[in-house]
Amino acid sequence: MRITAARQRGRERGNPRYILDLLLSVTVVSVKTVDIVAGLPGLE
Repeated sequence: MRITAARQRGRERGNPRYILDLLLSVTVVSVKTVDIVAGLPGLE
């Protein structure tokens, strides 16, 4: 998604923080994924 499309979507939804919220969500999911993978037992 291009930045301009993301801005437009934020305006349409009445949420000017749409891009920031989207980036924060991706970051949170990435960190949680790393934590989950780090907790998995090793392969033998």
